[in-house]
Formats: sequence, structure tokens, C-alpha cells
Amino acid sequence: MATWIEQNILLDLGSVPFDKDDATLLSEAGSYTNCSKRTGCNTLLFGEALKDSCSDAACYNNKVARFVGQQIAVKPQLVQISTNWGPPKDNGAPGRGRYIALRLSPKSKGGKAPPSPNQKQCSHMKEATVTEGVERGLIGKVCCEPTCSGHCDVWIKMRCPRRSWSGFCLKT
Repeated sequence: MATWIEQNILLDLGSVPFDKDDATLLSEAGSYTNCSKRTGCNTLLFGEALKDSCSDAACYNNKVARFVGQQIAVKPQLVQISTNWGPPKDNGAPGRGRYIALRLSPKSKGGKAPPSPNQKQCSHMKEATVTEGVERGLIGKVCCEPTCSGHCDVWIKMRCPRRSWSGFCLKT
């Protein structure tokens, strides 16, 4: 229930992908700086212990959608992805089982453990933006090629016919 409230009613402004002070993103709503629907603006009602959140889901979602639209207009080559599982929705963005999210980080000095498949670059790597699901508006790198030799092990695990609803392969 707490997760649902955080994703649908009190939307955390600490992780928004856009500039909270940008009044031009959705001009009819303005910026979050002085917005009366922001919990940080109503400390008497919400207290200071609560995270700075937006209480207007429609406005928040409109701002995120506008921001994603701006990203795609500036970089039309961005692959549009969804963090949801299942078949693509209206916009055709592939869901979780159709790409490998790459977590590229700087090489550590003296690290002895080999990188995980999600940390490997490949020739199929593309820049992507999340257009559906949680983390909308975030940009990252993905591999969408099931035959990729660098990510083959990950693809096999994702496509295992004995996979349970949680995504883990069931041993027989």
C-alpha cells in the first residue's frame, strides 16, 4: 500500500528526471518551487519529515510525459523502453524481457571480479529512454539483440521456458 501511495498519490520529487525549477516544461502548471500541491510547500499540513512530493498525479505525469517528448525530439535515435513486464503497450516500447539494461560504471582499480553481463559493453548497445513504467524519463544504455554474444547468458535466463512468474528459472 505504501508503494502504491508513493507511485500514485505522493510522487517523490527527489528523483524526477527534469529540472524542478523549470516553469516552461508545463507552462500552465509552472515550476515546483512555489507549487501549493507540493508537500514541501505545506509544512504545516505535511510536516518536514515527509519527502518533498507532488500530490497532483495528473500534473506530475503530464510533466514527465512532456519531458520524455522533449528528449525524443532532441534525440530521435533514442530507443524507447518500458520497465514493465509483458507485451508492448500503445507506444510499442519493448518491456523488461525484450532488452538488457546495461549498468556501465567506471572500471575499478585493482578489482579482481570479472564484470557481470549487465556491465559489459557490446556492438548492439544503444542509448534508451524509459517511456513507460517507473523511472520514466531516465536515459541509459541497453542491448536489444537476443543473439548478442556478450549478453547471451542473460538472454538465456530471461527466455528459460521453465521461468516462474517472478523471472527465476525453476529447476526440474
